[in-house]
Amino acid sequence: MKAKLTLKHVKIDANGRYRYRRRVPQALQATLGVTEFIKVLGKTEREAIAAYGPYHHFVERQIDMGKCGGDTKSLVEIKEDLRTFFQTHQLDQFSGGRTEDEETARDVYADEIINKYVRDPITGYPEDITMADKAMVTALRSGIEAVPAEPTITDAFKVYLKENVNPDPYKREQQLTNFGRIEREALAVWRVDLPLTKITRQDAKALRNSLLDRMKPSSAKRQLNNIKAVMAFGCREFQLPFNDAFMNMTYPKEAVEDRERRLPLPDDIIDAMYVELQRDADLLDVWTLIHHTGAQNAELLSLEIRHIKVDHKVPHVVIEATDTRSLKDGWRKRVVPLVGKALEAAQRIVSQAEGRQYAFPKYAQTNRHDLFSANMMKRLRRHTKDTRHSFYSLRHNLKDALRDAEVPLDLQEAILGHSTGSGSQANYGSGHSLERKQTALLRVFRTADATSM
Repeated sequence: MKAKLTLKHVKIDANGRYRYRRRVPQALQATLGVTEFIKVLGKTEREAIAAYGPYHHFVERQIDMGKCGGDTKSLVEIKEDLRTFFQTHQLDQFSGGRTEDEETARDVYADEIINKYVRDPITGYPEDITMADKAMVTALRSGIEAVPAEPTITDAFKVYLKENVNPDPYKREQQLTNFGRIEREALAVWRVDLPLTKITRQDAKALRNSLLDRMKPSSAKRQLNNIKAVMAFGCREFQLPFNDAFMNMTYPKEAVEDRERRLPLPDDIIDAMYVELQRDADLLDVWTLIHHTGAQNAELLSLEIRHIKVDHKVPHVVIEATDTRSLKDGWRKRVVPLVGKALEAAQRIVSQAEGRQYAFPKYAQTNRHDLFSANMMKRLRRHTKDTRHSFYSLRHNLKDALRDAEVPLDLQEAILGHSTGSGSQANYGSGHSLERKQTALLRVFRTADATSM
């Protein structure tokens, strides 16, 4: 006869389903907002076994968090705390005690910890014991190495986000949201907090397929790039062998090619926007600068007055990281000459600065960039309904114009802030002079601005 399934907190209900039901300690009910954790794990024993581990782990974490008044530490973090505790109290880390007196004292302390909890009447095991207390009891009786604590994917996310803090509060919030999303997705797909060394190629593909079920390949790829970065960083920080489970992932080809996602704007739409924006000086000036420099809107919205050099022999704008603004990549740092309408706009901005720090104070903070985008797109949509048209399209316009003017490719990339390649060619030399960049931009805009006056 087949043995009956025995899982803690699980019983078969009146409908024959395997139901997890666990009472929340009364002292934690107000904190957690529930009196019980209840979940149907499945209709069959196989389904119940598969669902039990992840849900039981979730409940354990919730109860631990309630007892700690917030987020709880992982076993890796707890183990580091144990090492500090043992060193401070001069306890042997590798056994239950060097001497009989030490063994007795450690047993007494372990019993004190256990006696804080209500014991299961059948097993005698303490109910709802926290991970920290459970680890301490294990370490006291058997040594720290008896505590199983192999770094997991959640440990890797914690250390990555701790060490790679975005200095901008708004971008930090976005960073936490983006990385939190893929972390939750991984835990849901894998159903367990996998150790970094145990994540397989099959696990990586399962996560990729789960993402592809509800998003475009390009979006799935961005999500997986985040977890790939976390895994690489985690393996390095925890001194583990590199795990290449996410390397060289393949994705379905999307119907729309990358170059078709954003199309250059037709000349009549560009001209119409110059008229449309006459009533909003900030929008007009940003539009003009994007059109004539190819800079991204985020690079210009947080621009400081000190970065606009209109009195230089070659008037230009300096695009670099500051305390309040980062750059997407290192090669985005550059200087771009100001010509035509862009120079006129820059001269006006500087002359009217009146001691202020930012060129566009209304939009300078990163949490205001979305407001700028909404205001700009509202006006652009009056002239084009094509979703492949946006103000970012102006970068494509300048790229095409530089190409048509037969400007050398490396000079085009220097103006637009694109990568100039890899290896030695990207690291040698001082780059293109302002004069060369100015000559290239004048080829494009001297005639164009004159005919649009």
